[in-house]
Amino acid sequence: MKSASSLLVALLLACSSCALLRRDSGPALSGLPAFLPEAKVSHVESFAGEELYNYMNGAAATYLEDGPVRMTAGDVEFAGVSSKVELYTMVSAAAAQRIYGAFAESPGGEFVAVAQGGTLWPSKEPEGIFLLGPHFVRVMTYAADAATGKRVASQVMVGVGRLLSK
Repeated sequence: MKSASSLLVALLLACSSCALLRRDSGPALSGLPAFLPEAKVSHVESFAGEELYNYMNGAAATYLEDGPVRMTAGDVEFAGVSSKVELYTMVSAAAAQRIYGAFAESPGGEFVAVAQGGTLWPSKEPEGIFLLGPHFVRVMTYAADAATGKRVASQVMVGVGRLLSK
């Protein structure tokens, strides 16, 4: 007779909706310098499924609404500016589109030509988002001035988009 834990493992491995939790989240953020040569990536963390609550408390429910998600977050230093990149691999492209749509409706965003389309909210600490297949990406940049923040956020977004496209 099999133990309860071995049955649970078998069920999880067979669960098609859990497949996302078993596969890699896609290209590792540590590969970003190949597409953005002066970028330095550090403090990379990954969270799968309910672990997302360890990163963002209540907001995780929005991301988990359509099913399992894997999120990888890392710090990126580029052109003397620090950014935080959050790469969400959703259960489907439709789930990623829903998240993107919820963010993109916020006022003041500007279009950014990256992947399937992106939006950037310019300010001293700009935030940008974009979509590529099942991936939803957030880039939060911490610059000394708005123009630098916008430029760096856009460049980091394009670099991550190229990384995901490889």
